[in-house]
Amino acid sequence: MVHLLSKLDPRAESAEFYRAVHLALSRGDVLTRILQHSRTIDPRMVFGIAYLPTDRITEKIAGYALRRGISDFDVEELSWLGRRIGDFDQSGVVLDAISKSSNPLMAMRKAIASLTFPNPPWRVKELLPIETAEELSSIARQLGNCLADHDQFYSSCVDVQAGIAYYFRTPGDDYLLMKFSKFAGLGWYLDECRGPKNRRPTVEEIDHITKTVSHLDGIWCRRLSYQMR
Repeated sequence: MVHLLSKLDPRAESAEFYRAVHLALSRGDVLTRILQHSRTIDPRMVFGIAYLPTDRITEKIAGYALRRGISDFDVEELSWLGRRIGDFDQSGVVLDAISKSSNPLMAMRKAIASLTFPNPPWRVKELLPIETAEELSSIARQLGNCLADHDQFYSSCVDVQAGIAYYFRTPGDDYLLMKFSKFAGLGWYLDECRGPKNRRPTVEEIDHITKTVSHLDGIWCRRLSYQMR
């Protein structure tokens, strides 16, 4: 503990800080070793390590994040997400994959993206709902759009799982992928609509989509203006 405190600036810290140092060193895990081997000590890191849970998934994720300089707040968030996924996945397969991965953050993102999509907010004959992450990923590769990017794909899956977006496609080979976004509790609007290589829909295609959902009052087949969003 004395060696660790010698890395601090020459000024007195609060009693709470010294208690946090004791708790952090008492963990005896990889997070303690990261703290001991740090060239300088950030008090925020000390508090973060001291009060993180001691389960193996938290240790794995937090250790990876701290080595890469991710902020303490983000470390707590990532650890919470990891534990929630572990609790949700009763089989233990996801937890085991995260624990064994050389990049647990990427493994956790894959686990989040692959969570079950909710049921589509509506069903109509001419619009096919995209009901799994695997299907959305396959379509993104086929169309060559931005969802082929890992970050964009992850964000899109989270939006669907959060109930604020849903994806549909039109039938046929030269199909369109549509993203409908939820507008508070008022309804859904057509946020994006593109075909292969980001081809824009024709006027006729938009008209057809509009007619297809015209009997549903809660859908607006245009993008809302920025003044309203």
